[in-house]
Amino acid sequence: MRLLAMLTSRLTSLNTTIMRFPITVILLVILAVMQCIAIETGHEYGNAVVTLIFAALAFSAAQVYAERYAHSWRTRALPMAGAALLTILYFLLIRHEPAFSTIETTRTSIAIFGLIIAFAWLPSLRGGSSFYANFMILFKSVFRSLFFSTIIYGGIMLILFAVDTLLVQIGSRPYSYTGIILWTVWAPTLFLSLIPVFRANSIEIEHAAKVPKFFEVLISYVLIPVAAIYNLVLLIYMVKTIMLSDWNENLLEPLILSYCIAVLMIYSLSNQLMNRFAVLFRHLAPKLLIPVALFQFASTLLIVLDQGMTHTHYLVLLFCLYAAVSGVILSISSLKSKGYIAILAMVCSVIAMTPPIDAFTTSRISQTAQLQTVLERNQMIRNHQVQPNPSIDRKDQETIARSISYLERIDALQRLSYLPKSFEVSTDFETTFGFSPYAKSDYQSFDIGTDHAVRISGYDHLARLSISKSGGKSDFSISRMSEDGTVYQVSFDPEGRYGAIQITDSRERVLISAPLAPMIHHIERSKKTEGSDTVAVDQMSFEKENDKAKLKVVFQNFTIEGASETTSFNAMVYVLTSLK
Repeated sequence: MRLLAMLTSRLTSLNTTIMRFPITVILLVILAVMQCIAIETGHEYGNAVVTLIFAALAFSAAQVYAERYAHSWRTRALPMAGAALLTILYFLLIRHEPAFSTIETTRTSIAIFGLIIAFAWLPSLRGGSSFYANFMILFKSVFRSLFFSTIIYGGIMLILFAVDTLLVQIGSRPYSYTGIILWTVWAPTLFLSLIPVFRANSIEIEHAAKVPKFFEVLISYVLIPVAAIYNLVLLIYMVKTIMLSDWNENLLEPLILSYCIAVLMIYSLSNQLMNRFAVLFRHLAPKLLIPVALFQFASTLLIVLDQGMTHTHYLVLLFCLYAAVSGVILSISSLKSKGYIAILAMVCSVIAMTPPIDAFTTSRISQTAQLQTVLERNQMIRNHQVQPNPSIDRKDQETIARSISYLERIDALQRLSYLPKSFEVSTDFETTFGFSPYAKSDYQSFDIGTDHAVRISGYDHLARLSISKSGGKSDFSISRMSEDGTVYQVSFDPEGRYGAIQITDSRERVLISAPLAPMIHHIERSKKTEGSDTVAVDQMSFEKENDKAKLKVVFQNFTIEGASETTSFNAMVYVLTSLK
């Protein structure tokens, strides 16, 4: 009986939700029907689908706003008219873009992010419930709707599988239709049914915003400590990068972005928690967020100055700026509780989508200007046409290839009047510019084969080392040997471009060191057996001796790629040693 009562209550709640959000539910049903038609006919409704998703969110936010502030049908009509206008503007913005293209998916993601923030922020206007309480309500509703929908979906899939296997074959379409109906109509409707009516001083809102014990433990004793350790690792790496002036790898970008998102999320979710961990996190995290975000801003800006702007770099710069400003806002007691970070997030979303300052327009202008500058510097534009020039600097070749590739990705090549009308990167690039868009490989490989013996007379120990070095990073094995009760170590010293193989005693004093640079230069000039990478053993063997020890280095195999500071190599070597 209790289960039946719960089911009846939930169905009643869903019925109320349909009456409460009629336009949204109608849009979701239309979206589901269009997807089913697409399965039947194979016709793509890409732009229509994303527009309906945008519209459903916009009208949901408008309904929440109307419930909070509208008191007559005229005032209720205004937010609905605003949602309709936003939907029209959004459709006009994407109507010429290919379905599910990079531009369309990126803009849609940004728009959905902005609408979700608006959904949580609008009820907090004019003394309503706080933005952080509304954010918790949305988070709980998403979590619960996903949880129940996943269970229902799994159950239905099992039933369909059993019918298909045991009774009658039903094909694949019932699975597809079930997924569409459940995830397009049921799950969003269930989510909306969990959203309370946002009215001032509503007990229902307080109950809906209450943090469950499970969430409190998860946030306070799992997420916050993990974020703290994560922050420590990032700070150590940042200090290392600054001290070494190594800004080129940009390994931190995905880590810092995920960290900034996590900090802002955890801050918003923990706003109502009063335990020691949560209070300390809210006090320190915003202050630590500022230097981390600014560091990534500076790192990405250096890349942009070197390679030009792309939409991903634009969004990274904008988000880092948003995170840094949010850190400042959350560090000021009089501002942190007013939801200004939500306003700032919506402003950033609008900036990132609105031409001519949006991510794609800015990136297109930047890459086009950079491309034209390089072409003109190399005198490759004559009579408004590109002239091939195979002898230009390799760096300029890479810049041209990178800009052309990016402009093709965002469907902007047709704007370049100096390119042939039927230009295709895959087939016409080399004939148009005079060189291949793909970097020439300078990879080389050498080995001694498996049918050669190595002379070991005159030596007492044999060590085998694995060495890998790429730029400023290296990885290598260590071999130890014992003589007259003293332990010695054969290892690789990574200092310098190629490093050296050395023998050290128990006090880490170097007995002998053999730099690899002259060995590698000799190997690169060695003659290979025709049709293979095999080199004679004597061409891969090197000896060195002093008054303390002697050693012989035999390369079993050796690979090298790159030049100058970008050189990377891997080697497997035998080291024969004898101590004096």
